[in-house]
Amino acid sequence: MKTILLVAFFTICYVVCMDLVNKYMSAIDFEQIESENEVSVSSNIYTVTISGCVVNPGVYTITKDSTMGYLIALAGGLSENADVTTFNSNALLEEDGSYYISYKRFDENNKSIKVSLNNATEAELVSLPYIGTVYAKAIIESRVTNGSFLKLEDVKRVNGIKEKIFESIKDLICL
Repeated sequence: MKTILLVAFFTICYVVCMDLVNKYMSAIDFEQIESENEVSVSSNIYTVTISGCVVNPGVYTITKDSTMGYLIALAGGLSENADVTTFNSNALLEEDGSYYISYKRFDENNKSIKVSLNNATEAELVSLPYIGTVYAKAIIESRVTNGSFLKLEDVKRVNGIKEKIFESIKDLICL
């Protein structure tokens, strides 16, 4: 008899509790909660761009509080000629940030590595001071249109590259 009373008691408790749970659950607006969570999640996701001396330059989606080291890993790691002294792998990334990994200026023997005007890629040319994407493309276009540069000073034939820029890059370039 005690067993039957115990089972009846727990059954009644279960039914009452389930009824209360159903009432409270029906009062909750799950669609609103879901949309609030989506806003919260999307505000923690950033899009950033990385270029330069990485294996796979491009645009990547990261979460808030991601570091430069994480972004480099997403981009396949550093290329062989990356200058590791030009960035902090623990630096936090900014939303819509654009990051460039520079090329080494010196080899392991501290010998200067120069950028070839006649063979350099756009990314290598951009690693030079005052040479942005526009000038790099103009240098490449000049060598395609006019042929190879025959002397370093020939870089001044590129529209916009005058004596001041030439003076700042002349020790960093070669033919």
